[in-house]
Amino acid sequence: MPSLRLRVDADVTDEFIPDFPFNARREFVETQGFDYQQPSDNTATAIPTSKITTMQAMILQSDKLVTVAMGNITMNPGGLIVLYNCTPATNPPTVNNNSGSTAKVRGVAFGA
Repeated sequence: MPSLRLRVDADVTDEFIPDFPFNARREFVETQGFDYQQPSDNTATAIPTSKITTMQAMILQSDKLVTVAMGNITMNPGGLIVLYNCTPATNPPTVNNNSGSTAKVRGVAFGA
């Protein structure tokens, strides 16, 4: 069974940030990685996560400025927006690239 171990650290000068670093580990039934080229055509394109029945976590990167649409996000206790223990209302999320250049979009999605 695939699992995700996540550690997020945040440090702000002269500020206390409660509950950081954030550490979590969770097992999932499904996982699907993606790495694709998103043309600059101002079209919302679904992130290729067709193997994920119910998305519960996602890590996403792009090398260009893109708009990612996930609708309203329902965040469950212990959730973190890197999409961890969260359910996006727009499933699958979409990427809209209007940067003027092709964007490399990559990441991994997890679900049940």
